[in-house]
Amino acid sequence: MKFGTGDGANLHYCGRVLGRDRIPGSDGQCGPNNGPQCSDCRPDIRNKAGIPVRLGTGYGARTYYCGRILGRDRIPGSDGQCGPTDGPSC
Repeated sequence: MKFGTGDGANLHYCGRVLGRDRIPGSDGQCGPNNGPQCSDCRPDIRNKAGIPVRLGTGYGARTYYCGRILGRDRIPGSDGQCGPTDGPSC
């Protein structure tokens, strides 16, 4: 799996051509630059607390964030929210 490009830069894509019926809303190919991922490429990644996380956007595009607002005391050096664009993850 590789990171996509363009609008899909924060998603993983395998690049396989599976057809539009297997990847609804797409051109039938899983990536590389936009549209939905195929079901094999959709990660179900969770943090240690069991909360689903996703790759951030912008400067945080290579960091996983859960999006919860935990406060600055729990996430030092941040605005208190875990992601989605920059700063440390919780």
